[in-house]
Amino acid sequence: VTLSGLALRRAMHWAPPARANRQTLLHVGLVLLVAAAIRLPGLGYAEFQGDETEVVLRATAVVRGLPDALFYHGKGPGEIVTVAINYGLLGNLSEGAARLPFALAGVGGVLAFYLVARRLLGTQGALADGLLMAVNGYFLAFSRITQYQSLVLLLGMLSVWCALRWSQGG
Repeated sequence: VTLSGLALRRAMHWAPPARANRQTLLHVGLVLLVAAAIRLPGLGYAEFQGDETEVVLRATAVVRGLPDALFYHGKGPGEIVTVAINYGLLGNLSEGAARLPFALAGVGGVLAFYLVARRLLGTQGALADGLLMAVNGYFLAFSRITQYQSLVLLLGMLSVWCALRWSQGG
């Protein structure tokens, strides 16, 4: 938070950043490398736990065509549909395969967060914020289980980025 405040204070304008250059591409690569390095390895680390079992059972019901498979789920259907697509395409489902789309959404969410920060704070502020988001324990934990929070992070940050682009005439 302190780094973000300092970066915002340093760049107190809303002008869009310059086009991506080599430094920006290195920053993006570093943020993606850190985010992927701690989210992707060992996704099959344990059997399904807690709410993961409910998601997998409902995804299995969707693939098998059972009626109302999504209707009685207390949350949005995104997590079930994500696992069901994976299961339907592969024909079988392991812990790692079920968790992979959420880990990728977590990495994508970090990248989208970087893009928003770059537009608001410039490249240095975006690098600091992107790296902090990449190692954020809350989003890291939810990137490694079959839960919808990574999808919310990715889609939410992309919608904020689109709104910023639109507001600035981009």
